[in-house]
Amino acid sequence: TLGLTLFPYTTLFRSGADCTVTFKPAVGYQVVALHIDGTRYAYTNRTFTFRNVRAGHTVQAEFAVVGYAGDNSTMQRAVKTLQALAQTGDLNAPAATALLAVASGAMGVAALVWSRRREEDDRTA
Repeated sequence: TLGLTLFPYTTLFRSGADCTVTFKPAVGYQVVALHIDGTRYAYTNRTFTFRNVRAGHTVQAEFAVVGYAGDNSTMQRAVKTLQALAQTGDLNAPAATALLAVASGAMGVAALVWSRRREEDDRTA
């Protein structure tokens, strides 16, 4: 299933023990259903616990794109994307984009200052 990280993959434990499975959707996705031993169940949590396990089980998570509630403007989508990236800790792309924007602005200011100084030098010469 798209965007799935499943922990634990395979594990052994005592018969009768509980086993918790954690699902980690990719950024922009959410859990919408679980398939447990071939049966589909609507489900929206990121963990599921098998209680008193006495036999093997299979579990698959089904994901769907997170819909944007409320304002769907470009700015609101950008904010939600940055919030999702912040939750995963993957801020490299937004940080690089911000640094590039600042550098471009600084270059524009430097070019403007240089141009004005040159005009002044041409007038005084």
